[in-house]
Amino acid sequence: MGDLEVNFEERRVRVRGREVHLTPTEFRILRSLGESPGRVVAYEEMAGRVWGERGTGRLGGIRVYVWSIRRKLRAANAAVAIVSVPGVGCMLTHSM
Repeated sequence: MGDLEVNFEERRVRVRGREVHLTPTEFRILRSLGESPGRVVAYEEMAGRVWGERGTGRLGGIRVYVWSIRRKLRAANAAVAIVSVPGVGCMLTHSM
């Protein structure tokens, strides 16, 4: 999405050519959101994609990881944002 480059095979994220370090879990969450840009991905769906069946009930963990990804993307001045829909999930979109 614009200045955000994600290499799924190498598990690398760059913003405007600058590498952004994400933990393996953060990367899986970003990948989950990036597979459906502009669409709200439910917290439960993200937890399932990240942790499989054992992800049930770990929605607070997803929120913490999303916060961390947002902070890292903001620090890199990415022109994308993770928008939360309270009680539902998040989506990846262009920032305003």
